[in-house]
Amino acid sequence: MALNESIAAAVAAQKEYTPVPGKFHLFRVDIEEITFVRWRSDNDQYLARWPPGVEQLRRGTSATSNAPPEPYSDLLVPD
Repeated sequence: MALNESIAAAVAAQKEYTPVPGKFHLFRVDIEEITFVRWRSDNDQYLARWPPGVEQLRRGTSATSNAPPEPYSDLLVPD
């Protein structure tokens, strides 16, 4: 309950309302890997993965198949 009270006080200090301790849930999410995939109208597939910080492009050769991956850089910033 002490954690809920401290979170409620921190939110109240930054926002225009005060949460009621015990009336909200706290969640923790540990993210180990993120993959972002998008397609453009040309049917090309763009993929970014972190870690290891890899981006690639797979050109759409048809509506049901993709070409081999190619190196690509758009989203991730190199270290």
